[in-house]
Formats: sequence, C-alpha cells, structure tokens
Amino acid sequence: MADEILKPTRRLIIVSNELSLPPHKVVKTDSGLLKASLTPDIRANAPDLKVSAYTDDPNTSAPHIERFWADEFQAQPEGKGIAGRSVKVDIEARPKDGEWIFGKGAPELAATTAYVAASGVKKIAEEYLHQPVRWGDGERLTLDSYKTKSNELNAYYSSTERKVSLGHATEAGSSWYGATPEFDPSNPVYNLAQVPEVVAHECGHAVFDAVKGYTALSLSTRSAEVRSVNEGLADGMAFLANLKHSDVIQRALVETGLDLSKPNALSDLADTVGAVFGTAGDNPDRALRSFLNTRVREPGKSYECHDGGEIVGGALYDFFLRFCQSYQARTGSGAYQSIAVAGEVTGALFLNALKFTPDDGSLGFEDYGRGLLLADLSMNQGRHLAQLKEVVLGRGLLTAEQIEATVAQFEAWRDGEVSIPRGSILDGQKALAERLLPTLREAYGLGDAQLEIHRCERDKRGFLRLVFQQPRANKAEEAALESLNKVYGEIDRDALLSQGTFTIVFDPLGQVAGVFNQIGSATNVAINGKRGDGSPSTYSDPSLYLSDDFEIGHKDNFNHLVG
Repeated sequence: MADEILKPTRRLIIVSNELSLPPHKVVKTDSGLLKASLTPDIRANAPDLKVSAYTDDPNTSAPHIERFWADEFQAQPEGKGIAGRSVKVDIEARPKDGEWIFGKGAPELAATTAYVAASGVKKIAEEYLHQPVRWGDGERLTLDSYKTKSNELNAYYSSTERKVSLGHATEAGSSWYGATPEFDPSNPVYNLAQVPEVVAHECGHAVFDAVKGYTALSLSTRSAEVRSVNEGLADGMAFLANLKHSDVIQRALVETGLDLSKPNALSDLADTVGAVFGTAGDNPDRALRSFLNTRVREPGKSYECHDGGEIVGGALYDFFLRFCQSYQARTGSGAYQSIAVAGEVTGALFLNALKFTPDDGSLGFEDYGRGLLLADLSMNQGRHLAQLKEVVLGRGLLTAEQIEATVAQFEAWRDGEVSIPRGSILDGQKALAERLLPTLREAYGLGDAQLEIHRCERDKRGFLRLVFQQPRANKAEEAALESLNKVYGEIDRDALLSQGTFTIVFDPLGQVAGVFNQIGSATNVAINGKRGDGSPSTYSDPSLYLSDDFEIGHKDNFNHLVG
C-alpha cells in the first residue's frame, strides 16, 4: 500500500492512502483538491545546516544530527538562543567553531534539543491537520528555561503568554517532611529542555490551544474533562514525535523482540524522567507515564487531568497497536513500514478528531470519542471504524449505544438538506458563513440567539469549519476589564466572553460532516457576579471575580507536566 497510488474515491480524500504516498507524488482527486502537503520543498538543494540534539531520552542515547535550512535555524544575538520561522528558544547557546555540533553532556544541547523537538511538533501537527497551526504569537512559539529546586521541577505551557517554560533543577530541595531527596546534577533529565518528549508534550498543549482556543473555560462544570483531553493529546504528541525518529523505534523493537504490546521506548513517555519526581532513587528507569495502562473512564467520575489524560493516551496507543498489527498481517510489511503507516493514520485521526468536537469549554471524554468516529467517517469513509469502535468502547469514552447513535447521526447529517453548493468554495469564508446563518438557524433550531462569527477555517483538503459564538449579555463591560485580557489572553478571553458556540463542519463536496450546538452551555459561568445572560450568579455557578487590584490564581496550572 505504501508504494501505490490508490484510485481516489468519488467523494473524499482517504487519509490512510494519502499518508502512505511517496513524498514526491502529487495527486489530484475527483473534487479537484491537491494533496499539497505532500509536495517537496521547492528549493533545489537539501538542507545542509547540521545541528546536534537529543531525539531520545538523554539517559539512553547520544545526540543525533538533524538538518535545517539556514533560515529555519539562526543564532540569536549575544548567544541568547535560537530563532526560526516557527520556533524561538530563549535558552543560552552559541555555535562552536561556527557549527552546532556538540557531544553528549554539552550545555548547548538544552537549546538545540528544545528547538528540534518543538519544530518537529509543528511540522507533524500541520502535516496531519492539513492547515497552519497558529501557535505562540500566531506564527512563532517561544520556549524558555527557568531554574528551580529538584522538588519543584516541572514544565508548563502558558496559554496566557502562549509560550512553553521548561524547568531546570540546579539544587536539591526539601520534601514535605523536611528530608532532602536524592539529587544528581549530572543527570541530564533534571534539565527538562534536554528531554525531547517533555518538550513535545508541552508543545502539544500549544497545538491544542491553537486548534481549540477556549481553555479559559476551565470554569465550566466539565473543566476536568477538557483538561484530561488536553493532557492526553499532549502525551500523544510526544508519542507521534517519537515515531519520526528511527533511533527510538529501533530501541523499542529491540527492547520487546518486536512485540510493542510490551513496555517499550514508544509506550513509555520520557523513559527516565519519572524517577526524578517523587522518590528519586527507587527506580532510575521509571517513565513519567505509560500508554500501556489499564485506565478506563467511569462515567461521573472526576479525574486529575494527567490521570484522565492516560485514558485518551491509552486509546491512542490501543488504536496504533491494532492498526499496526492488522496492517502487517494484511500486507506482509516489515515492522518499520507497519509502524510508519500506523503512526501516520493514528496521528491524523487523533488530531483531526478535535475538528469534530464542540468549540467551548464543555468538551469532554464523550465528545472526543465521538470526534474520533466522525473524523474517520468523514475523512476515511469509515475505513477504520471497526477498530475505533473497539478502542472508544474499551476505554469507556462511549457506550455501545452512543457509538451507534453517533454513526446514525452522521448519516442523518449527510441525508439532510443543508449543504454548500460546490461553486461556493470560491467565496470568502466569512461571507459564506454570514450567508448560511439563516439556513442554519432554521435547520438546527438556533432561534433568534445573537451569534457572532468566531472562526472560519478551511484546510488543504477542503474541509470547512464555521464556528459561531453567542456573546455574553454584558460582553462589552466585561471585555473592558484590564485584568481579563492580562490573565486570560486574547483567544481565551474571547471564548470566555461567550455563552456557548455553534459549530458546523462541511466536507470537500459541501456536505455536512458534523454539527455541534452548544449555545447556552456556558450561560451559568459568572464574571463579577453576573451570568452570561446578565442575570445574577447563584451559589453553584462557576464564578470568576476580576478587578485591577485582585491577583488571579495562576490559570496555567493544568498545563504542567505533572501535578
């Protein structure tokens, strides 16, 4: 399959076939769409700037050489770091004798590893999502490092500042009981910028924030589930990044005798990092988290976000294993080829599932489970539906009844009367959204609710997402609060100042592929004592009080690596 160009279907681009095409092929489908993401870089020569960086756990590997174009990787003035088109690393580093080649243990590897890992995540996300990822300031994500004590070691993505901060433990700290934990400053994982999986995890939060910019709605009554999905996909991003490195794959295969259902370098997140949290000396090879876990969602139970994230991460690895095994059995391909294809299909499904979920703070486990099914039905015509059903059922994301209801709902959308004429693909997206709104009100019972166009996104395959927000009754008054913008940032602030969203997704032929009506879902979120509809808040409402002289608690705590 990987060496063939399969005949495109009449209606949709098949993701699994597309991802297995040779990179120099460009295929035109019946809908006229080009697989533009597979075209090669048009510059004549291969990138020749060589950069040393860790691509695997620094305790288990030596630095590898990565290659960049000169305009992708440039030294900042006075050795303050590295800057490129989509990533900026504010960690001190200078080239040695004009080159970025360093041996194991060199301090410059913190900056180069952070840069290589972050730029890799950006490329992966854009490859699978088939659209630009507007992270950081809209173009470039900043990563920095901060010094801390060993017992406070952590890393986090700030959706306020839209940047990644990576902890570097430089001294031992005291435990809760006054004891001094074990601390070895020569252990490279105490500098988390040197751990590519940690960097990829935090950059995964940045991708999530760019695709679903509503995490401020952690005030929602379902905030724990939003955070769990966020954490699970951030872990998943580290997994997908590992699949781009042959050294990690080789280590995983050697460790398991080709059986990836056993613990391995791919299933374990940050192999030796777990040992530096908690009791450092009990198991020096302890990973931070494992995708080979037995967590199953229990309806009604509230999960700490990293625990809940293991449900989503476990589902991702479950699907990867199923697809890898079935592909190898069906095609007779070797381990490396099967892993590569399985990784591409898994990444495309689990990232694009976000496009088929609500665009407000009520997104939860069930929504994400439905998103996985809808992504496959829309992009692959249900090619992987049987395996996905097993996974979402096995992890408790959906019940059997909910699975069948999702499939039936998808068919109902396809048979409905709402569609976009093919000629309208040339229209401006915002104009198209405005023209469609009266039809959507009637078809989906939106009534006379005030709706504002929030996002209009068309990816390279032709999938179009239109997101409308219902603004809060006192939006203008609340938006004027200086602290709201200071604490929540522009994207989160705009999402917070809504009572809910309505999202509709169209496929490349203009047929409905998803409808998510969350109008009114955040009405009970109160800001300064007022609900979204302007009524006074009640005791049970998720509430936020903002004033210029009141310090808000750090809202990024759920984007930390641990805890």
